[in-house]
Amino acid sequence: MSVVPTIDPANTIKHMRIKTGAFNTIQACLREALDEAGTTATPSCKHIVGRSRTGRSFALQCFESEFPVRREAHGLRKEVIYVQTPSDGTVKGLMSEILCALGDPKYNSGTAQNMLARLRLQLDAVGCRLIILDEFQHLVDKGQRRKLGATIDWLKLLVERARFSLVAVGLPDSVTIIDRDEQLRNRFDTTIEIPIYTWFDKESRRQFRALLGTIKRHIEPFETVDLVEPDIAQRMMLAASGRIGLIARIFDRAIKTAVSNETRTIRLEDLDAAYRLAVRNSARCTVEGGPFFAALTDHNVRTLWAQLSDAADLGDIDAAHCGSLSSASGAAALETKKSANPTRTTSTRPKTRKAHDLEMGRALG
Repeated sequence: MSVVPTIDPANTIKHMRIKTGAFNTIQACLREALDEAGTTATPSCKHIVGRSRTGRSFALQCFESEFPVRREAHGLRKEVIYVQTPSDGTVKGLMSEILCALGDPKYNSGTAQNMLARLRLQLDAVGCRLIILDEFQHLVDKGQRRKLGATIDWLKLLVERARFSLVAVGLPDSVTIIDRDEQLRNRFDTTIEIPIYTWFDKESRRQFRALLGTIKRHIEPFETVDLVEPDIAQRMMLAASGRIGLIARIFDRAIKTAVSNETRTIRLEDLDAAYRLAVRNSARCTVEGGPFFAALTDHNVRTLWAQLSDAADLGDIDAAHCGSLSSASGAAALETKKSANPTRTTSTRPKTRKAHDLEMGRALG
């Protein structure tokens, strides 16, 4: 007889898995990119954007986990590589992360030229069909804009004649990287945007209330208020700024407090207390009573939404704090704008691959 492992009630949110329409949309995009690998005239390149705490990374990591490394007769095989762009935003740092994911023991060693050569060889050796670059916006963060030209050249070089697809995922401003260069822009499909939930859209409200209903069922044996009731659902949306990552934080804190107090009941007052402890932007709220107890007048609702949703965009919450509960309200095409500042070229003579590699090595250090 098999033994079903017992989950610590305090870790209810950590072990929760809710796959919504947006999750499925991201997965479908990744699946399409994987299926297109090696079958298109040019490598398949896709771009997904979403604001912080909308569940991008969760969906990406779930997809990557379906393709674990496996040993075959000719060696190790890893079809899908997932990496997070390092916060320093350098191309060498990103190559180091990819080499690490490939199991290179010297992933942090060598010049940019040497790392790029090893990267190409190892991607071929493991039969890579898809690279997922998360936190793509780091390539233009923290002063990296001055190196954007070199970054763009590296990206074009990486996918040139590649047999794998590339999916870049990040915050909305990551579109700057793609829009900057016409050749790169023409290689990417139309950007897919992951919107946040909003009370001002009927379909978004419906999906959000359905999500709350699913959460209420999943947190049993804990009992809480009727989350699907419109008044409560609207308060939850305001408190979480329409972001699933913040909903996870609120419920995670509320459940842990309930366990500490040896109770299974989570009242509205408990959700309010959890919100004030777990959501950093709660201090920015100036409406008396906050999202859980303020009168929901049109003025208060719009003020709360403006204050809390703007604050939610300031920095990212560590993934470990967001638990495993991740989602978004859907995905829509986002028409990308053409760059007003195309990359300058210093020579009209076409570069050979070797010459281009050498130039990249000098540029990137």
